[in-house]
Amino acid sequence: MSPSFLQQLLGRLRQEPRALAVYVDSRLTAPGIGEVDEVALHLAVEGSFAQEVGAWAAALPDLVYSGAEPHGWTLITADGVEWRLCLHGPGAEFGGGGTQPVFDRRTGRPAAAPTAESRQAAAVRSGPPDLAAVAGAFWRDLYRAGRAIRAERPLTAHHWLFACGGHLIDLYRLALEPDSGERGWIDADTVPGLLSSVEPVREFLSAPLEGRAQRRAAHRLAEAFEGLVLPLFRRIGLDYPMALRTLAFASLEADRGAGGAKAATHSPEAPDAGAGTGSASGTKV
Repeated sequence: MSPSFLQQLLGRLRQEPRALAVYVDSRLTAPGIGEVDEVALHLAVEGSFAQEVGAWAAALPDLVYSGAEPHGWTLITADGVEWRLCLHGPGAEFGGGGTQPVFDRRTGRPAAAPTAESRQAAAVRSGPPDLAAVAGAFWRDLYRAGRAIRAERPLTAHHWLFACGGHLIDLYRLALEPDSGERGWIDADTVPGLLSSVEPVREFLSAPLEGRAQRRAAHRLAEAFEGLVLPLFRRIGLDYPMALRTLAFASLEADRGAGGAKAATHSPEAPDAGAGTGSASGTKV
């Protein structure tokens, strides 16, 4: 974990008047790993900050990922540390659960019910996906899966691999039915052509529980996803989340020290990137 990034993050939060309180989750070290991979900060904030947190976070340095999640917002820095900003209303209580105060500007404020403003912010965070959001979420969760596989946490890895499969379904849905308001697996059966499109990677959507099989599934899902999404990014002119993608591939290597060098071979510029998956055979994008 980068102490300098933590100092900059907390320094900016102290300067932000809409951040009323910040508490850190003291349980920072993931089981089975002797280092800090995740940092969770619980923030009591005004509703306008919850709506603008993405723009606020964009000025932070050294980020490979910044995106919305149900808890609020997630950042991933180039050293692989995941920073979770858990956003709560102005009256939120953080008295237990292993949290420790960084600062709390409130004085005796009672817990408040969710306001219309905070509900609107939650709705904004959970809105329909776009291509950049789907790609960012896929590589974020593949990174999490690789980290869990390396830590020999197969059930956690299963969860994130299954999430990656859902992001691949999201991508097919955007390609096949762009105006669909649905997301993920639910009612995906109704999208014409989707079932036949995922057939080449069907066995890898089940997310196995053995470590080597999980790595194979992760690589196959990544190749299928990238074989579809990279040409779209190039066609539309979007910036591809390359740093996060490289971090995700590195996390899949059994030896972290060799991960960076091996991940470099998975360049989307290479002739075999996405090749052999057959993932795009049933989808015209």
